[in-house]
Amino acid sequence: AQAAGFSLDDIGALLDVRDGESAPCEEVEDLIGHRLAEVRSRLKDLREVERHLKQFQVVCRESAEKGYCGVLDELSKKSASAS
Repeated sequence: AQAAGFSLDDIGALLDVRDGESAPCEEVEDLIGHRLAEVRSRLKDLREVERHLKQFQVVCRESAEKGYCGVLDELSKKSASAS
């Protein structure tokens, strides 16, 4: 169950449902839907991180030939503008 993305709390809930007297399919499906929504959200966040890292990689390669790190310059500018 952990390999499928379920937390230990989820597994406990699944075991409780399994041991109950009613048909557990609806409860299990709800749990799966919740976990799937979380995975999709995390994937979206990771794609955004990937996009930023790829951009930084390009900047780093371009600026390396000039003897400075363009990524550090960009991060410094963003830090200053956020203050």
